[in-house]
Amino acid sequence: MAPAPPLPDSHLRIKAAMAKTAENEQRFRELAELLPETVYEMDMSGHFGYVNAKGRNSSDTVGLISRPGRMPWT
Repeated sequence: MAPAPPLPDSHLRIKAAMAKTAENEQRFRELAELLPETVYEMDMSGHFGYVNAKGRNSSDTVGLISRPGRMPWT
């Protein structure tokens, strides 16, 4: 079987950018988990994409985030 042809430079740059984006997102989430304030991300439909530990454990946000279908992290 012949070896696969080399990838074009543009593909390698895209792949590197995607890896860097994933790394940055992971760093953001790690930082957000440590913050003493609630941090969340919500889409236009009102569904939470992310809530940090403070928000998940806070009595201030229990009513807000405990609606059925609104907790994708569980």
